Amino acid sequence: MPRATLLVYLTIAAALPLRLTAAGAVSEDVPVPGGTVNMAQSLGIAPSPDRARFVAELARLTHQSADGKQTTRAKAASLLRRAVGDVAVPGPSAADTVPIPLTVSVWSDAVFHRRVAPEAIVAAIIADSRAAHLCYGLSALDDETLQFLADHPAAVTQLYERGAAAFAAFGDSLRIHGNRVGFPALFA
Repeated sequence: MPRATLLVYLTIAAALPLRLTAAGAVSEDVPVPGGTVNMAQSLGIAPSPDRARFVAELARLTHQSADGKQTTRAKAASLLRRAVGDVAVPGPSAADTVPIPLTVSVWSDAVFHRRVAPEAIVAAIIADSRAAHLCYGLSALDDETLQFLADHPAAVTQLYERGAAAFAAFGDSLRIHGNRVGFPALFA
């Protein structure tokens, strides 16, 4: 087993006994101020990713997960972070909402340790390299595994703080079923 995969699993296992709150949802639709097309274009991404994978694809395209080097798009995410507070954009329409894995509340408490407004969460995730890696890894999980993480926000915090890049690379091989951590093939 590669060291990075082992790190991800040990991080989750270490946080299992800590249960802070129970969250009911595994994802949440959030608004994208200015629209998905405008946000993607501001990061140099065209065409805009599909709504269902919008945040995960922006995370993948703007941040490298292997060695932590900044790409030119990661630099654009830095510009986006600075611009979000400066630009007034019209309110989002129904077409400008996208799903994120977990809820704004879980992201606010477990990752950012501050309240983040629903209309600012996408920019906050994309502007933070570790949050982007975490989001990409979370987007590959099944609902039961996401529910487990929503119910154990300390595990989300540990993944963010200690293994976000590894989780982005290997998150798709994590499955939690019946409170057991395993590989997808074990639960097939």
